[in-house]
Amino acid sequence: MNRKSLTYCLLLVTCYLLPATAHSYSLFSGAGLGEPVDRPFLFEFELPEDLTFESSLLSEIIDADGKATNFEFTLPHFRFILPLPKKLAIDVSLDELLNLNFDIQSDTIWKDFIQDSVQRRVKGKGSASTFKIGLGKRFNPLIIELGGFVIFGSAQEEWITDFMSAEDACDTVDLKFSGAGGLGFMKFELGKFNLAGGYFSNSKLTSEKELPSRFNVSAIYAPIPKIRLGIGVARWNWEGEPFEPMLNFSVGSELDISRGSSQSPLTLRGGFYTGNWYYDGIEERKGSLGITIPFKSMLKIGLSFEFGKRWNSTFEEKIYRTCITLQGQESL
Repeated sequence: MNRKSLTYCLLLVTCYLLPATAHSYSLFSGAGLGEPVDRPFLFEFELPEDLTFESSLLSEIIDADGKATNFEFTLPHFRFILPLPKKLAIDVSLDELLNLNFDIQSDTIWKDFIQDSVQRRVKGKGSASTFKIGLGKRFNPLIIELGGFVIFGSAQEEWITDFMSAEDACDTVDLKFSGAGGLGFMKFELGKFNLAGGYFSNSKLTSEKELPSRFNVSAIYAPIPKIRLGIGVARWNWEGEPFEPMLNFSVGSELDISRGSSQSPLTLRGGFYTGNWYYDGIEERKGSLGITIPFKSMLKIGLSFEFGKRWNSTFEEKIYRTCITLQGQESL
């Protein structure tokens, strides 16, 4: 991939990324501050020595009590890495943090105090995103990255009362997301073992809410060069009513399949994720399967499938996701 092609890909992905904030409408996004989206991936933190861009396209279907909600596409992740002299690199990324898209309608119609038939509906649309920038340094076998992040975005909720024989009533609530904080990553590459960790400081989220600090740690073991096994833990330190700490566990594996000496290998992967949301007793379990296909020497396309469910004491949803990740690299 030459520099001209890489530049065009970057511009194209960025133009599509900036307005893309849609997700399928989860019933659970109507409480708290929405669905937590930005979660660490098990094999995520790398600091390539080449000019690198990476972007993901996500499609999602949610089945709530046998009724499929909106089928949506979104670009929830974009990353750009610019290597510098002396084993330094600038690491820039843009990620969706919280998704507040939902559409909840009462199943029953009742009579109000003036004996009119009434149905209620609550709709939400919007998201909070994070722009992150850091400076990384390779010390071999240690990689350290320090930087900061900015939170931005907005959301709107509409509370609609549908009177069957009169004009509907609608109340609107607007949210603005704004905040900033610091971040840090560290990774040890110790032969067959890789140990990594990341930390985000607490920050302002809205005029009344604060986003708590969060961290993740992971360990990856490669018994042979073609196989990698990993385990990870992530925690958001939510506290105070109605919130609760959010703790997630993940396990996974990767297998490289040779395609001959003249071609880069295919990579197969599988994993399992379990954890809770930060409110309302919501639990989530997911499995995933994926493959990464190299094209030429500097372009890779990853395809992954996720399937699982989330639930609390009231109801549950089934989740089906397909994610396509494009990664390009070029030596400077």
